[in-house]
Amino acid sequence: MVVIKSFISQLKLTLGNVTMRFLMLLLLYQFIRFLFFIINKNIFIDVSFIEYLQVMFFGLRFDISALLIINSVYLLMSTIPIKFVLNTTYQRVNRTIFISLNLIGVLLNIIDIAYFQVSHKRITFDFLNVVSDASNVSLLDSYIKTYWYLVILLILVFAAVKFIANYKRKEFTTQQNNNVHWFVKTLGFVLVGIIIVVGARGGAQMRPITIANAAEYTRPNNIPLVLNSAFTFINSSTNSGLEIVKYYDDKAAEKIYSPIHFLNHNKPFKNLNVVLIVLESFGKEHVGYFNGNKTATPFLDSLMQNGTVFTNAFANATRSIEGIPAILASIPHMSENAFITSPYSANQITSIASLLNAQGYNSTFYHGGRNGTMSFDAFTKLCGYQNYYGLNEYPYQKDFDGHWGIWDEEYLQYFAKEINKKKQPFFSTVFTLSSHDPYNVPDKYKAIFKDGKLPITKTIAYTDFALMQFFNAIKKTSWFKNTLFVFTADHTSNTQNPIFQNSYGYHKIPIFFYQYNQTPKVCKTITQQIDILPNVMEYLNYDQSYFSFGKSTFQNTNSNNIGLHYVDGIYETFTNIQLVKFDTKKITSVYDLTMDSLIQNDVKTSQKMNPFLLEYSRAFLQTYTQCLTQNKMTVENYFRK
Repeated sequence: MVVIKSFISQLKLTLGNVTMRFLMLLLLYQFIRFLFFIINKNIFIDVSFIEYLQVMFFGLRFDISALLIINSVYLLMSTIPIKFVLNTTYQRVNRTIFISLNLIGVLLNIIDIAYFQVSHKRITFDFLNVVSDASNVSLLDSYIKTYWYLVILLILVFAAVKFIANYKRKEFTTQQNNNVHWFVKTLGFVLVGIIIVVGARGGAQMRPITIANAAEYTRPNNIPLVLNSAFTFINSSTNSGLEIVKYYDDKAAEKIYSPIHFLNHNKPFKNLNVVLIVLESFGKEHVGYFNGNKTATPFLDSLMQNGTVFTNAFANATRSIEGIPAILASIPHMSENAFITSPYSANQITSIASLLNAQGYNSTFYHGGRNGTMSFDAFTKLCGYQNYYGLNEYPYQKDFDGHWGIWDEEYLQYFAKEINKKKQPFFSTVFTLSSHDPYNVPDKYKAIFKDGKLPITKTIAYTDFALMQFFNAIKKTSWFKNTLFVFTADHTSNTQNPIFQNSYGYHKIPIFFYQYNQTPKVCKTITQQIDILPNVMEYLNYDQSYFSFGKSTFQNTNSNNIGLHYVDGIYETFTNIQLVKFDTKKITSVYDLTMDSLIQNDVKTSQKMNPFLLEYSRAFLQTYTQCLTQNKMTVENYFRK
């Protein structure tokens, strides 16, 4: 009993001081969050008392993560089981580390109280570009005069951090040198190491938390309240931000390309339900409608014969984590990092869900994969989807495919039952998954869906069958005839045809719209995933201005519209006639698509290039980098000074 009491008292002594200092830092962060909210109250509109309490609570996850990263060295130096810890010089150095690093974290949060008025987002690592820009130095004096009280706050916070650093409940003495003491010191050191690793990751889940995870806990407009600036700065430091490119003055760039759209008409808005079906890995090569006789997609082919088909459709991505933002929110993949994991993943954005929510729609997202996969649940929350349904919400775990999630047939039947419960009008998205490596089908269908020339072929056929079963389940519902179905792929997949085995062809996917009893239509104009949002808005006769990097291609009969995607550091801009590759500074190659569908013969020196391709590329890239880095991805933010 004496040994146990000694063990407990020694453990309290080992961790007591560092624990109390950490708790005081958490309180300090909450205090600064409160000031951040009060001073920026004009931006955070209609935040109730309950909502703010939720923000404070969920913000702790991000505060703990940031503080454990910032204080990891201090915590380990404070608990390391060596006698030298008692040395006065050692303790002084450790205390200096504590004060210095925590002041940097606090300073970022205090600066953001003012800077948020300009950026409307928490400070990320690219803030260093702003600080290092000599043209911004002259603004410092103006900011200090305007936000003079923040200088006083910084002085007070410095005093608070110093007080926390010097806080002592009880210290070890040189006489405490027994075996229990050193055993507990070692145990405490190991325990602190575990806490740092788990806490810095935001928990014991598979992937560390990112900026995008804040969308899980509040409305999109309140995401900055959940976050803290130290976390967003640290988290974004491992993700390279965009380099802002400037080719034209802003007015000249806007004449070439603008992300602001407005349909000027007097047509009434169509309160159609919208069901968006995202097909995993459905490259254009695998869809029979485009490729003749033998087909793995007889059901989709039949729908396309009676729908609006975009025959020159392209993905803006090569991975699901890149394709989903392009489809849902018209955000193309244009850099090394996917938007979902980029420093800009907490930006306010425009999406199909957010626009239709404002029209009174109910919006839901369904994916049979594990919750948290590629942060889709967090991103859909950022988009404004009111509910996300993943593997955790699916009621029959026996339907798990053993790899990714629920088999498509069972999940699409579940989806049919769920949307049948929704009040109209609704917007629902379902993302299939069975046509994913390792390309398995349920045992009961292995004799029916057999290997084709590629392993993926049988899973494409299985998903097509599952879609037929889904439509059989819903075609007699009261809402079916009043629903627009939008089909697309998240990206392409393995290919056999050489036409699809280059950077241009590898992005070709199906995109088509289907509504019961509509007049079939073929649109030959170049259409991309980012064009789905404006095309849906045009189909519904939406008459408000909105932000989208894409364009409406329904009524545009010009077959030479411009497409653009990013591949390994190169931007490819193309019409149906010519493709130009450039690397932000120079044209690297030019291809004649009418003569060279395999993209093999560079004609840069022998053929005249369409000059507008380069102009469009530059204006698009300039607008894209500015909008992401300055958080101008809504109409309101775009016109913000």
